[in-house]
Amino acid sequence: MFQYSLNNGTAAGNDGATFTLKGNVTKDCSFYSGSSTNQTLDFGTLGIYASDNTGPAAAFDMVAPANVTVYTNLAGCNTANSVTITKNSANGLINSGNTAGYDSNVFQANLPFSVEAKYTAAAHNSVANGSQQTLSVSSTALSNVANHGAWKSPFSLAVNIPVASKALLAGNYEGTVAVQIQAF
Repeated sequence: MFQYSLNNGTAAGNDGATFTLKGNVTKDCSFYSGSSTNQTLDFGTLGIYASDNTGPAAAFDMVAPANVTVYTNLAGCNTANSVTITKNSANGLINSGNTAGYDSNVFQANLPFSVEAKYTAAAHNSVANGSQQTLSVSSTALSNVANHGAWKSPFSLAVNIPVASKALLAGNYEGTVAVQIQAF
């Protein structure tokens, strides 16, 4: 006599399972600027023609342009983002300490300046090798913005103050430039 036993369950020639793997990465944007997010870049004395034999055409005029470049070894964002450079005034550095008045035909209380950032970034909405990016703010503009995909790179920020078109007033010319990297 034969004894039959039936399968307990369904017999199949194959079997398997699918496992969903998950992990979350927090959005992060970085701009390394040392131990503080507020830095002072002091041009020192902005040279003027101060000799008494220069004559009125050159007296108190700015002698040479003022330039500074700031380098950081880390800037970027691990998601889509915007890079914005903003000056606090489209007129440039402002000398607000001269309250005695001046002849505006020959003196100026502002120093226009331009800013240029360079870094390597991927294009927004693109998966491709990053390329050299240049983001500029002209001497008459207040700000400029660029959109990118995720990127990380060294970053340089060059500030250029050309020789002023008029003579400089005594006192401090001041202004700010801000770099903001913002995740979408």
